Amino acid sequence: MERLDRTLVDPPKPWAWLENEEKIGFAVKTSDFETAVKILDEIAEVAVRLDHHPDLHIEDWNTLRVESHSHLFGQVTDKDMQFAEAVRDLLKGKV
Repeated sequence: MERLDRTLVDPPKPWAWLENEEKIGFAVKTSDFETAVKILDEIAEVAVRLDHHPDLHIEDWNTLRVESHSHLFGQVTDKDMQFAEAVRDLLKGKV
């Protein structure tokens, strides 16, 4: 895994570097709780397929928050960016 420098690499939208942390993440509102759960399940399937385990949250009943970094290195790696790109593609047309 290659460690990434936040000053040199931007994650794909809607992802962004989290302030004061070595993580990338995003939050997005869905239309309802059921939709949030369905999308969260789909994101979890991507994580399992890539053998990468992000932090997944549902907040305020319809807001998904996802954060990712390599637990082994304590910072963002190329594997996080691969996961972010897969999730970006998954979200197209859903939110």
